Amino acid sequence: MSPRPAPWAAAALLLASCHRPDSGPPPGSSIPPATTAVAAHAIESRMRVASEEMVGTVRSRQSAAIASKLTATILQLDVWPGQRVRAGDTLVLLDAREVDARLAQARALLDQALREEARLRGLASQRAVASQDLDNAVSRREVAEAGLREAQTRASDARLVAPFDGVIVSRLAEAGDLATPGRSLLVVENPEALRVEVQLPESLLPNLHVGDPLPIAAPAAPTAISARITEIAPAADPVSRTFLMKADLLPGAAGGLRSGQFVRVRVPLGEVETIEVPSGSVVRRGQMEMTFVFDPSANVVRQRLIRTGRVSDTGVEVLSGLAPGERIVAAPATGLKDGAPLVPVPEARP
Repeated sequence: MSPRPAPWAAAALLLASCHRPDSGPPPGSSIPPATTAVAAHAIESRMRVASEEMVGTVRSRQSAAIASKLTATILQLDVWPGQRVRAGDTLVLLDAREVDARLAQARALLDQALREEARLRGLASQRAVASQDLDNAVSRREVAEAGLREAQTRASDARLVAPFDGVIVSRLAEAGDLATPGRSLLVVENPEALRVEVQLPESLLPNLHVGDPLPIAAPAAPTAISARITEIAPAADPVSRTFLMKADLLPGAAGGLRSGQFVRVRVPLGEVETIEVPSGSVVRRGQMEMTFVFDPSANVVRQRLIRTGRVSDTGVEVLSGLAPGERIVAAPATGLKDGAPLVPVPEARP
């Protein structure tokens, strides 16, 4: 007879059979996977004012090129770029010896004409001279007075002054150079009076009118700058086929801008229907942009390619790929894939 197994051995076999690892459901059985609740964002359309960005240039409304009316040597030029000047300040002194000589000559001729007129008037009172001689003397005196005024004006041209309060932005000559009529020596601008100049295509003109406000964005300014349209050219440039528009910056709205800088001008195009989603809902993989849309029939999410537009503080504009009424994952987790089992819950609003 074979010996019976010991009681403790039978108990061990029974315990091992109770803790056998589960081998899973039978092949072919269908058990739905567990789902996870995530925040969902409901897609809604809204109306907004569409705009097109154009590049503009900042200019000064008050800008003057200082040039001489005389041909003379520059004796003094002591201002430098960046220096502030006030209206009437002396900027350039020219060698005025030649004009001073002409001024002295004009004074001498006037003095001679006055004495001659006085002598003839005395003779005319005694009827000792013809009236025509006195008339000629009066004419010579008037000519001498005009000559003196001209000489005085020429003498004043030897001193070039600032035409308005501003800043020297360019120095184009040095002391000792020969100043000639038409040659710019300095450029003065008023940094407080700025405007933006933009070349616009004809298609944008119907949306713009003189007096309309115009938002301007600049890299040097943290916020949008306010401007107002003051001029729209009635004729197109024959080379570029564009129209010049000028918009003055409102007082105190320069925002640190300087003449010559570029800015972006938002030209309104009218109201359009748009879709905007939270920036965190857009997933970028290489050159592709996508989001995850809930499929209510299977409680899963589907990966959807989209095309985005402008980015604002409130979110990202979606140009194509989504429709109003759909719900997307507000903040997709890293590694989320197409077909993941997720259940939407309303997104928490601040």
